[in-house]
Amino acid sequence: MRFAGLVVMGLLGLVLTACGGPAGDHSHADEPAGPNGGRLLTDGDVTVEIRIVDQANNPPRFRAWVTQNGKPLTAALERLAVRTERLGGDAEVFELAARDGAFSSTAGVGEPHSFKVKVTARIGGRDLEWAFDSFEGRVSIDAASAKEAGITTAPVGAGTVRQTTQVAGVVRPRESSRAQVIARFPGVVKSVRVRAGDRVSAGSVLATIDSNASLSTYPLVAPIGGTLITHAATVGAAVADQPLFEIANTDVVQVDLNLFGSAVQQIRVGAKVKVQRLLDDAVVDTEILRVLPDVDVSSQSVIAQALVKNADGLWRPGVAVQAEIELSRAEVPLVVPVEALQTWRDMDVVFIRVGDLYEVRPVSLGRRDRQRVEIIGGVKAGDEIVIGQSYLIKADIEKSGATHDH
Repeated sequence: MRFAGLVVMGLLGLVLTACGGPAGDHSHADEPAGPNGGRLLTDGDVTVEIRIVDQANNPPRFRAWVTQNGKPLTAALERLAVRTERLGGDAEVFELAARDGAFSSTAGVGEPHSFKVKVTARIGGRDLEWAFDSFEGRVSIDAASAKEAGITTAPVGAGTVRQTTQVAGVVRPRESSRAQVIARFPGVVKSVRVRAGDRVSAGSVLATIDSNASLSTYPLVAPIGGTLITHAATVGAAVADQPLFEIANTDVVQVDLNLFGSAVQQIRVGAKVKVQRLLDDAVVDTEILRVLPDVDVSSQSVIAQALVKNADGLWRPGVAVQAEIELSRAEVPLVVPVEALQTWRDMDVVFIRVGDLYEVRPVSLGRRDRQRVEIIGGVKAGDEIVIGQSYLIKADIEKSGATHDH
């Protein structure tokens, strides 16, 4: 992957912002700075100095100082407003009111401070207007470079968030599909026709026995179809009432899962479960069939049981498994993949895409699971966000210097 090439090709020049003032300064180093560290906007004898200023325990605010012929102007200013338009078209108007010898917006300015800006003022019946771009947390990457880097996007939408727990377990034959074969009358084993591991049908002859009582030979037959899992018959051996064969139908097997602690109280019959076979990582979806009422003495756990179809024959009794059991599920209006999340200035963020432009969007998070995170603020349904290789976008933004200092 040509990451270095991506950075060079994809950066939006200097991304039109390289804040270099003191902490909280949102002015631009390549423009005239006023006495208060802000951007200077001039029209004839009127000058507006404007910047975004941090507030203790409050969001940042627009702050402006207005002069006419070099003298502070307050009473004669009829209106001062800032209109911002973000990437994607969302617009907001901030009205500025007189405060402490200057003008301050009543509403806070959300991150990132990246937008097209229009400042309007009305002074003595005269309407003034300025427009400029103030971009940060933004890069431009052409479609070919994004594809080469593996950057993928998807619209934000509704989804499911699941709370789960991980447990271990083992595959066993189903209790209802096991059968032991015992000699009906004492005698001597005359012949054995099967071996352990053979598949047999119901009614198949497994062995013949010479009866001591009738001095005749009778067959031992399989009561069910399945796989011969134990074999204790030897030609010439005397038999009485001991089991000679055990058969299990393994077309469907049982998974015994060990529950400990709070999981015992949380897991219910019908809960969804993903079972992973440890020998080759095969995964199958099933559900909890029953939770046994007693405690398994050897493991001191409560056993939850599920059934798994064994079409490939590899869910062999005794195979160890790992399972993910669903404790709860919630349908939520907005979710994003966990891979879409990054951090930026100690905030959780995603990156939206509009054409070839990518930009930071701080988000508020809700419930989450191993794959998805609920979004409760910061983006809206339909916003196109980066879901693959989002760390490359973060790296490009950091390399571009497209940030301000707080």
